[in-house]
Amino acid sequence: MTKPMVTVMVIGETGCGKSEAGCAFLRKKGVFTIGSTPESETYETTSFTNEVDHINRTYIDTQGLESTDGRDAFYIQQMIEFLKNWQHGVNAFYLVLNIQNPRFSKSIQTMIEIINDFFNDPTFWNQTGIIFTRCYRIGNEKLFDENMAKTQYRQKVVDFIKTLQGCENLQPKMPCFFVNSPNYDSDDETKKEFQRIFEFAHGKHPVPTQNMKVTSPDYKEKKEELLNNVLVDTKYEGTG
Repeated sequence: MTKPMVTVMVIGETGCGKSEAGCAFLRKKGVFTIGSTPESETYETTSFTNEVDHINRTYIDTQGLESTDGRDAFYIQQMIEFLKNWQHGVNAFYLVLNIQNPRFSKSIQTMIEIINDFFNDPTFWNQTGIIFTRCYRIGNEKLFDENMAKTQYRQKVVDFIKTLQGCENLQPKMPCFFVNSPNYDSDDETKKEFQRIFEFAHGKHPVPTQNMKVTSPDYKEKKEELLNNVLVDTKYEGTG
């Protein structure tokens, strides 16, 4: 008997913690290459599957834009070709952001535009959430501003999506999740958040990807519009 599958796909900037989150979501260390430097570690869209509680969890990891090798256009093309050949659909999409440096940068906005352009049904945004990584804690003290992320940053993403073609009347819930992925097996709060991430995806019907458009490698390369970054929080410590 074929086991049920739940597939999630993530997008985000290089170094934001997508691969770490993949290992945590799959509850399997080492399935994705994880770096300790700002250099790109994910060089193509890829997927891994692991059985957890009799359900096959699949995590599609994508190359972040603003990659350190300067081949963004090539990676966009490879991502689309990967998804066109993906037979299982995607239950949920997650924007992954480093909460210690939560910029709503041009590269993130470009990736959102690309995904919206390539899916022929914008209602898939109703199956999208935000995973904030690097959510450090000392005891019960949170070393990040959860409320700011849930309100201002989340609203900035929703407002931007509603400017895209076909999305004007959408009201995506865009749930937020707060994880410290390397400690997924020992941090109770992170365990709970990854269970929420799974349950959100498990409750959605998979969105097919075979009808996605294949684009030329120079897609969006000539775009000249400058978009402002959004700083969620600034903290000063010490003296001087």
